[in-house]
Amino acid sequence: MTMNRSVIFAIGALVLALAAAACSSSPAAEPGAADPTAAPTAMETPTQVTLVATPEPTPDTGTDPVSETALTLTSQDVLAIVGDSVALTVEQLQPQAIDSSEAPVPVDAIDEWVITLFQAPETGAAIVFSVMDLATVKDAETVFAEVQIGFTGQTVSVGLGDDSVAFEPNASGIGSIITFIQGDLVVSMTATLPPNGEPLTDLAGLTSLGRTASDRLGGESSAGAQAVLDEVLALWAATSASEYTFEFNWVCFCIREWVSPVSLSVSGGEVVSAMFVESGEPVTDANQLASYVTIEGLFQLLQDAIDQSAESIQVEFHPTDGYPVSAFIDYDARMADEERGFSAANLSLAN
Repeated sequence: MTMNRSVIFAIGALVLALAAAACSSSPAAEPGAADPTAAPTAMETPTQVTLVATPEPTPDTGTDPVSETALTLTSQDVLAIVGDSVALTVEQLQPQAIDSSEAPVPVDAIDEWVITLFQAPETGAAIVFSVMDLATVKDAETVFAEVQIGFTGQTVSVGLGDDSVAFEPNASGIGSIITFIQGDLVVSMTATLPPNGEPLTDLAGLTSLGRTASDRLGGESSAGAQAVLDEVLALWAATSASEYTFEFNWVCFCIREWVSPVSLSVSGGEVVSAMFVESGEPVTDANQLASYVTIEGLFQLLQDAIDQSAESIQVEFHPTDGYPVSAFIDYDARMADEERGFSAANLSLAN
């Protein structure tokens, strides 16, 4: 199978271009078909990406690409949707060069980008699966917003990840498309329309595959969050802090007094006093005072969120001392007003 190695697309039309790249690799492509390297019209100046394909797996082994991200979906997952009578080849594509002149985020904000092509060689029909791992949740949200711009026609809600967009049919003639954001990941799936024949699946089939990917990526996100937490815990342990003060406030759907910034004094692993920053008055309400936690307590709050597989954990840590300076946790995207966050600043160590 031959692969067109240069695909030009605007970030706003990301999924469309990936699908076009898949179609261009088909041996069933007709002479005179649209040039897959032609720039789409979603943005005036396109972004250029070079896709480098790994060696094609041996057809009779069914071996999938070795990338852990690519293995979020396997040929077995796809065959369970399209039928096990379909002969599939699996190819992993790695974007190697990106022209950042029109990219919505800096190129170095993309930690990893893996694209997997599941294709039926006889018809050229394919499913394109793309996972873009961004440096921060904000970067992922920016890319997702640009992808949304590239969608035309009637969008469909499929309820995947933190937010999603999908449509079928596609006015550009590419096929069913789903894109969703999950933490700092932007995930896209496309069922391409071959020159002759039917797509491998419809929007319902893609949605089912999307749920499988979302569940597995959620597990990977938890593992990644745990690794980060362990790393910053080591930084905090290095401070040997036993007595300290810091400014703190909850971020929640609470009464004003409970979210007002306070200065907390910690000794012996407990909050011994709290004072409102604005007025300088002490916190006298026993229940309110009991709601405040130490830096160690904030780490435990984050650990509990990971253990409970919270839908979204957004947190920033102090670069040298390691303590969390801000966090926002959404435990269940289906529930309202259960989100919880906090801010911490101006740490002062007594020793």
